[in-house]
Amino acid sequence: AVSPGLAGEAYAAVEWTLYPGAAAGSGSMYEDDGETYAYLRGDSATSTLVFAMGGGTSPTLDVNITVAVSAGGAAALPRTRTHSLRLPNTPPPTRVLFNGAPLG
Repeated sequence: AVSPGLAGEAYAAVEWTLYPGAAAGSGSMYEDDGETYAYLRGDSATSTLVFAMGGGTSPTLDVNITVAVSAGGAAALPRTRTHSLRLPNTPPPTRVLFNGAPLG
């Protein structure tokens, strides 16, 4: 079972917001159980988003999300999680790929 931690809930969904302007960047989200000192043993998880804009006549946005979990860190995570991207002040995408395959 996933304990709620200090935030009061285990996050089943995470929304990443990428603001226009940077050609590349990254961000991270650290998690532990929020209740014990297990993080001192390294029981934690880190989700990292890395993005890069491609130029040319058809600009592309490449986004990679990775989740690194320590040996005991899985207790801090829900069994499944939805990741979504918010891209304010940008036109809608013409296509979206997941592991090279088109979505939706």
